[in-house]
Amino acid sequence: MPIYQLWMLRLCVPWELARWTGIIIFPDGATTKVGNYDVFNVKRKADDPNFDKENGFGLVFKSQAALGDLFDAIMANQSVGDNQRAYYRNNFIQSVNDPDFKDGNQFLYTVAMSPFLRTSGIVQRMGIKFTETRKISEDERQAMYEVTPWPTLRATAANGKLKVDYKGYGVAERNIRIVATAKGAFPDLKNVISLTGGKLINTSAEAHSGTLQVDYAELAEAYGDEIDVVMDDGYGRTVVQTVSLPKIPKAMDYIPTKLTLTDSNQLWLKWKYVGEDFKAGDYIDASEQGNQHRSCEMDRP
Repeated sequence: MPIYQLWMLRLCVPWELARWTGIIIFPDGATTKVGNYDVFNVKRKADDPNFDKENGFGLVFKSQAALGDLFDAIMANQSVGDNQRAYYRNNFIQSVNDPDFKDGNQFLYTVAMSPFLRTSGIVQRMGIKFTETRKISEDERQAMYEVTPWPTLRATAANGKLKVDYKGYGVAERNIRIVATAKGAFPDLKNVISLTGGKLINTSAEAHSGTLQVDYAELAEAYGDEIDVVMDDGYGRTVVQTVSLPKIPKAMDYIPTKLTLTDSNQLWLKWKYVGEDFKAGDYIDASEQGNQHRSCEMDRP
């Protein structure tokens, strides 16, 4: 097998290409095999006659096409809606444009003058963590990975309030985003209203949960009586829930303040006006001006 030069963090070492199998384990126990898992074996010492099969690096070419192929291989057997899959995939392949991937980054390598990304590092952008390597035989090795769970969300609306309970999972620092948008708008998130005050929820926890509550009058005015609440867990994995917004009752102009039983066994209810200020002259005939009642409290039998 040809030997080239592997530039790793500015260190030049010879390498030998090997083909392993990537084993992706999902939360429900299902597994997916990635057959074209390239590993670049290196020598422990420069003068070693052979390459060490236990000492190599799984690498993927640094391009959107290569990351797209890796994504498709990993997600091949997963049932995810078309829009959510496309959104997740696009989010992952955009990782190649991350300015963090520059000289000195622990996941960036150069092989034969071409850029590569370390597979165990880049799949973290999918919410996947590397766990171990397994020796199946002298010529067969496996790289084991675990996928963190898909996020969850439950949104309810009542009495003018929208309540959202959410939970996200991950393996590295990420920013959770929760927004409201028009029903059916996803994956177009250009016209949204943030449910977190315009801020992202930053976390490094393996599992992060929370509850938020907002007034939904603005949401109903922008999108109507039905909206979609969308959560992006920071990896492009999304939950979309449609929520109906009940009509908000209008505030009463009069509220009862006192109930009295008279000597003649009549019930009298006193009301208090709490509506907007008004000019009595705008509503009472001028001929009755002398008898108009100025008090804001009224008795009614």
